[in-house]
Amino acid sequence: MSSALFSLTRLLFVTFLLCRVSNGAEIADLDLARMLANTETRQRAIQLIAAAPSTKLPLLIAWSLRPPAHMDEFNLRVGLMDAFGELKSKEAIPFLVKNISRQRTLVGDANIFMKTEESVESRVPAVAALIKIGPDCLPVLYGHYSTAPLEDRIATIIVVSRIAATMTDPSNPKGFLASVAGETNMIHSWAEDGLKHLNAPK
Repeated sequence: MSSALFSLTRLLFVTFLLCRVSNGAEIADLDLARMLANTETRQRAIQLIAAAPSTKLPLLIAWSLRPPAHMDEFNLRVGLMDAFGELKSKEAIPFLVKNISRQRTLVGDANIFMKTEESVESRVPAVAALIKIGPDCLPVLYGHYSTAPLEDRIATIIVVSRIAATMTDPSNPKGFLASVAGETNMIHSWAEDGLKHLNAPK
């Protein structure tokens, strides 16, 4: 299929979905999933979900565990993360933490975690969603940190620090952050000691 034909097909599909919604038709579950997986219709899908959270949330949770067949799974997961953040869904915390460093695009920025917190929040949807959910996600984040890969650890620290800044009593996340800082300082100290030994005259 040529790129022009593909673009036209995609435009017609998006127009079809939006027309169904604007005409008041009840949107089918699979159509909603496709809207979430499409960047052009995602925001409208989230508005529909937010209008009926009690009926739509179980469906979203089910999709987070097992996406519908023949679906763009990567972009559906991004859409789910955005929707869970909008709903401040506590039920989605395990899914969000599992995907905490997944970027919004398939080919992400290799240096994303060297950028500002605001850039990370805009480009890493699970980070933004967890910040919106707030303190309820802290225990799961603490548990995830100890065995997480490096990018997940950095994302966890960003989420914890952003949530702590909104709390009246941030002593709990402050203790976690202090522990992480101490661990990092100790690793840095041992690495420097190792370099000194290697550089010492023999």
